Amino acid sequence: MTLDIVVLAADRPDPAAMLAGMIGRGGTLRVRVNPGSLHVYDPSGPLLVSVETPVLVQAPGEVERLLGTSAPVPLWWVDIRAAAHPPEAQTLARRIADELVQRHHGAVWTS
Repeated sequence: MTLDIVVLAADRPDPAAMLAGMIGRGGTLRVRVNPGSLHVYDPSGPLLVSVETPVLVQAPGEVERLLGTSAPVPLWWVDIRAAAHPPEAQTLARRIADELVQRHHGAVWTS
């Protein structure tokens, strides 16, 4: 089963720059930038994680309507989805989410 994570950030995140930094520290993962998303692949080929382009949420109550939890607006919404296999995909997705939260003053919601 896939893992869905939502990062709610106070500051506008730049997932591409963050991933470049994470992978540049000796990692072997590959990143492909697509319109609207980033895909992180295992060196052997399988897709591990997708990170969607951040979306600015300004409507009061929208986060509560979608996630069932309240959050002050405006905020930046980032969807992260990990593949079901290999198990390391979910670990990587959580690491990406944690890094975004730390850098951009946010919170994490998981499915």
